[in-house]
Amino acid sequence: MNKEERGNEAFLAIGKFIQEFSLMEFALRLLFLTELKPDWRFGEVLLYSYDLAHLCTVTKRIVSISRNEENSREIHRLIDQVHQMNAERIKVVHGLWVADFFGGALSYFPRSKLQSVELRDQRKHLEQLSKKVSKLAEAILNQIDWGVPKRPKRHRRKNRASG
Repeated sequence: MNKEERGNEAFLAIGKFIQEFSLMEFALRLLFLTELKPDWRFGEVLLYSYDLAHLCTVTKRIVSISRNEENSREIHRLIDQVHQMNAERIKVVHGLWVADFFGGALSYFPRSKLQSVELRDQRKHLEQLSKKVSKLAEAILNQIDWGVPKRPKRHRRKNRASG
């Protein structure tokens, strides 16, 4: 594989991660909005008024009020995972990338350490993160009360051959 192909694979992994992250963030925004049950004329204003960190804090507070304790704990757990994924997103969008070097090399400067960090083989790491983020988005969407009764699971009947 040549240098350009290696770079293209890393760029693809970066793009995939950002796409999956944006879908997961939108799922969290929908959860927030459906918990409020607003007049939908104000939906967009409410949906996009918060940055992700504030959205997480506000949504946790809302579900603490609107949901039972067990369900609220589950949503809090999911939101904590959103925070973890956001830390990864910050590295991706604010770091310095050399896509065709060492499987996608990333250099970033975390404010908490005030020392640069060099990471290699980020293409594979981002591919794994993309899968995690996609599953997290699905888990968040599964927490939304869409106002439609859930269908009971059907039990399959075994066909009995008649003799």
